[in-house]
Amino acid sequence: MKMEPDHETTVILDIESKKHLHNDCAGDFSRLQIGLAGIKYLREDKFEFFLEDNLRELNHVLENASRIIGFNLVGYNGLDYKMLQNYGIKTEPLLSKTYDIMTVLLRVFGSFKGLSLDNIVRKTFNIPKKKGKKANYKLIQSRKIEEVKINLKHELELIEKLFIRIAEGGVINFETRLGLVDEHELTFFNGFPTKIEEIVDPYDFPVGGMRLQIKDIINEVIKCKKCKTSWQIRSLCYYGDTISEKIHCPRCNNLLMEVRTNLLGEPISILEKHT
Repeated sequence: MKMEPDHETTVILDIESKKHLHNDCAGDFSRLQIGLAGIKYLREDKFEFFLEDNLRELNHVLENASRIIGFNLVGYNGLDYKMLQNYGIKTEPLLSKTYDIMTVLLRVFGSFKGLSLDNIVRKTFNIPKKKGKKANYKLIQSRKIEEVKINLKHELELIEKLFIRIAEGGVINFETRLGLVDEHELTFFNGFPTKIEEIVDPYDFPVGGMRLQIKDIINEVIKCKKCKTSWQIRSLCYYGDTISEKIHCPRCNNLLMEVRTNLLGEPISILEKHT
């Protein structure tokens, strides 16, 4: 199914930090500073750049946009919205109109391991993510802002290209850890973040190294009707899992629920839930 996005006021956002999260900030997100933020208007050759001293204008653009697109804006590994928060910019009102490509990947594969923007755009479009070899935060520290603008413009164009590919129902490619290239069609509507995504270990099929797509994740508390014990049941299944499995109460062997059998990846987890 093709989904053509409304792009009337849609913007693509990417922010480069002034410091490296681990090398300079010891992994502390609150110490990250914005070096340069870039905006591209969807399907237009129009870019805007914002330094630390004009973030009020950036906030105005984001508040008035109908949709904000990015790659890893929010979530476990997303730095962009965390950096905005460090400057007092409220990101909660932005979430309802945010489209994060990383959210799609997390909901499809359960993890961001091996799914960098560089990997995906190289194997999907046969073009590198960034033209320069030197890290942007080092260029910012060296006050080479014009070079960062060129890199940031290039990255914004690639994020836009990837977004349009997903929105139009096209396939993306990426290289797995075994060095083979996978091809997947992603569901467009998986890109709207509503909560912190649950991270699971990605499953690469041993033969050929193909990464499997998650079909369903169950994480429910079930109270046994017989012994009244509550159990936290967690299970996931991949496309291709077709057999159902009955889950019984570990205390009294009463039937709790039935799930699709997980033939690959993580086993079913049953833990007693104390209230």
